Amino acid sequence: GMLLFGIVIISLGSILPSVIEKFDLDKIQAGSLAAILPAGILVGSLVFGPVVDRYSYRNLFIICSILIIAGIEGIAFAKSIITLQASFFLIGFGGGAFNGGTSALVADISEEGPGKKSANLSLLGVFYGIGALGIPVLIAVLSSSWTFEIILQYTGLAIILPMIYFASIAYPPAKQKQGIPLKSGLGMIKDKHLVLLGLFLFFESAIESIISNWTTTFLQNENTINSADALFALSIYILSLTITRLVLSSLLRRIKPLHVLQFSIGVILIGIFLLLISHTWFWLIACLLYWYW
Repeated sequence: GMLLFGIVIISLGSILPSVIEKFDLDKIQAGSLAAILPAGILVGSLVFGPVVDRYSYRNLFIICSILIIAGIEGIAFAKSIITLQASFFLIGFGGGAFNGGTSALVADISEEGPGKKSANLSLLGVFYGIGALGIPVLIAVLSSSWTFEIILQYTGLAIILPMIYFASIAYPPAKQKQGIPLKSGLGMIKDKHLVLLGLFLFFESAIESIISNWTTTFLQNENTINSADALFALSIYILSLTITRLVLSSLLRRIKPLHVLQFSIGVILIGIFLLLISHTWFWLIACLLYWYW
């Protein structure tokens, strides 16, 4: 499930230059795609909790798989900007629900103990990196032989396999058949720690979305780098993300999460600064490695 979310989150950034060229999109239309994808993720993140509590993880994962397949195939066969926008919303919705659902499932089945849940969630994030790494690598390798539409068509069909797996395995039972009272949900807003964490994730997600969706376009337009090299640079960013989460799965068992968070914020700032001043391959690779490290 997290692997599929990785495919979702990086899909736009990998194909945006090709989509802009195919449909002759202006910056506003291209920006609408970059806004619709995270909007779908947001809606999916809000919906997954009540669905899991009432109907279990199996139904959620199967529905999300269908939505992502429909979205990817919709992008591959799209003839208009409206179809593109609807397709990106679908894969965003399915990916957002997958992200929340898989994280909740890992938290449910993890053993109690200092740092164990955090470490397991970081290990789960490795699969996000693998999925996200696959799309730019596939397009960079196969673009000389296939169009991005054909690559997406086969990618969508391949998701049928994990969907069958989701339908065949056992899950923890639904927790709350009667649903969650609205008053109880709104009461969480009073938790200052939850609000503070939410604000941090708000800005962190914005930066991550910008890097994922606009890196290839930025490099091609501002640094005159060709499409294949821009996809390679995006792959470096995803590789850094994957390695970092793999390291964190062990590191969080030994170091306090607060210290890791403080260090990571400093590294993010350095990475953004390097990206702004980069005009050579050395600095581009350095900043993309730095950003998610």
